[in-house]
Amino acid sequence: MKPSKDYPKAEDYKTLKESAKYPSHESTKPGILDFDINGASENFIVSGGKDGKAVLLDHSQGSVVKKFEPFESKKRTAKPGVSVARFVPGHAELYGIFGSTDG
Repeated sequence: MKPSKDYPKAEDYKTLKESAKYPSHESTKPGILDFDINGASENFIVSGGKDGKAVLLDHSQGSVVKKFEPFESKKRTAKPGVSVARFVPGHAELYGIFGSTDG
């Protein structure tokens, strides 16, 4: 299959620069497993990390709005990662769905 003419080329990625950095997840278990940008307002970003937290960011303010820790299990010693972090489309309010591998 031939790629689309609009598909970026490898050299296009070399010009990308970091525009913001948010230390929103714990550095002891670094890594974001999933993220989503809100379709109604691109200022809001939700991410799920290896640290077992989901984080709502406001890009326009450059700040963390809320940290969610619904994936801590008292039965397990290790926190599972948040493998799914999505906004629910079609709502004026910010609704999110999070998923984890903790069973």
